[in-house]
Amino acid sequence: NAPTVQVSSNAMSNCGVGVYVTTTVLGTVSGNTVVVGNAGGDSTTGIFCFPVCTGLTISGNQIFDVTYGISMKTSSEVAGVVIENNDISATTNGVYLFLETGNTVSNNTITDAQFGVNGISGNTLSGNTYKTVTTLTK
Repeated sequence: NAPTVQVSSNAMSNCGVGVYVTTTVLGTVSGNTVVVGNAGGDSTTGIFCFPVCTGLTISGNQIFDVTYGISMKTSSEVAGVVIENNDISATTNGVYLFLETGNTVSNNTITDAQFGVNGISGNTLSGNTYKTVTTLTK
């Protein structure tokens, strides 16, 4: 059977990583609220996927006060990750793709960030809203 994940409708606070997905072929992370604050130290993440992120949909989450809103870093495969309709604020990087390719980032609202979407090469971006963001895409 293919590894799957579903993490929905949770509230997390005062942690280093709100949701950490380790391996997925299909799955969703949706409707969660993550408020990290200073509890995680210098590098905190709302939703993080490592090392396999294929077929993951991250949608409808509210993420506040983190270094990385949504981030992925893979050592093997990534493709078809959909990051949509999330509200991310008070962050250094709203969405950080680590130059992983073949993913879609759409209809997210990113507020009070240094970078809106970082590592965009080879990915599809559309319909994102940026408010008080220093660099929209990189």
